[in-house]
Amino acid sequence: AVRQIYNIFIFSLSSTNQGIAQATLTQIVNSVFDKINVKTPHSERSASTTNVKSLTVDRSSTQTPTSEKPLTLQNLDNLNDEVEKIVDEEQNFSKLQEEINDEQDLIIKDAFLVFRAMAKISAKPLESSLDMRSHAVRSKLLSLHIIHSIIKDHIDVFLSQDLVLPGKDQSSLVDTVRQYLCLSLARNAASPISPVFEITLEIMWLLISNLRSEFKREIPVFLIEIYFPISDLKTSTAHQKRYFLSIVQRLCNDPRTLIEFYLNYDCDSRMPNVVEIIVDYLTRL
Repeated sequence: AVRQIYNIFIFSLSSTNQGIAQATLTQIVNSVFDKINVKTPHSERSASTTNVKSLTVDRSSTQTPTSEKPLTLQNLDNLNDEVEKIVDEEQNFSKLQEEINDEQDLIIKDAFLVFRAMAKISAKPLESSLDMRSHAVRSKLLSLHIIHSIIKDHIDVFLSQDLVLPGKDQSSLVDTVRQYLCLSLARNAASPISPVFEITLEIMWLLISNLRSEFKREIPVFLIEIYFPISDLKTSTAHQKRYFLSIVQRLCNDPRTLIEFYLNYDCDSRMPNVVEIIVDYLTRL
């Protein structure tokens, strides 16, 4: 059903049909995530009310052991390939269906499949055409907007570590979608198409403002290897530079985020000095 409605949006020549298809698809996706039952302790949690030490929670996915190489955009892309193989091979959903006896497990699996589909579509490279009316650009924009809507409207789902995808690994939903989301961001963060650049940066802001603990290692990679270099490039548009500056201003206007960034990045010898880079960036401006 999702695929069919998606195709109606992409291939229909009627703007009315396109609008109805987009609204219907958004409702269907939201209904999938609305069904997920998030336990009360997690539903009450938000990034703005977590303890200052929240970023340093002892989780293997967010920690950087001394012997481990720093995360970069290049090895992040390699991790994407590895994780996709693991998910596709070990979590064979046709076989997994037989093992699912609990309705909640089935709902979580549906949510994962929908999110993964949107992330994969959004990560598809554009060919030479940058025409806003082309199927490829419209498809990319729709999938990115749906990803943004999912994270924004269902943040509790991603904050909960109790929601696990059924299978061998029993990984939390946020850990299972991590590499797909990062791949989507990596492929679109430097897009020359203004709407794509904007919505990707808005997704990035959701990670910074709400999921900075869960994406502790990944956030500096995007900031340092993509967004700050874009702000310095002569080939970058004035719009790109202004939009990124507005995100930095949001960050600086959030005292808790700024303090947590300083404590968990600049005060950690294994992590880059993110706040120092921000101060340097603003000073040069």
